[in-house]
Amino acid sequence: MTRFAGGDVNDRIDGIIVGRSPLVRASMTNAGHLVFGAGPIRLAVDTGFTGDIALSRVVLSRLRLDYAGSVPYILADGTEREMKQWIGTTFVGRSGSRRYNAVFVEGDGLVGMRFMSANFRTLRMDFPAGRFHLT
Repeated sequence: MTRFAGGDVNDRIDGIIVGRSPLVRASMTNAGHLVFGAGPIRLAVDTGFTGDIALSRVVLSRLRLDYAGSVPYILADGTEREMKQWIGTTFVGRSGSRRYNAVFVEGDGLVGMRFMSANFRTLRMDFPAGRFHLT
């Protein structure tokens, strides 16, 4: 099921560009869901990561996720590694009003192409302004 977000401020992820890397902030709800927009969790938007979302083991352990088994992933250095996957819910928008399901794996804080392409239409980067938008 592909769900494209519209363009409303509640359907977008905004972030900053630091050293040519787009970064977004996120937090966790009391119910254990990831919320994009603000918070202590920093994730890089990584067009080379074909998965949904990668988070540290500490953050993953605090989220409410369902284990979904292990699958092989090809890492940035070309090696293949079996990685455990979990299914969970994320929220987007200033009010956290848009809900998206995602596959989570353990790793550096990353938002990958599968999550972006399934839920958004465009990734706009404004390097001089140091900002990006997923809409």
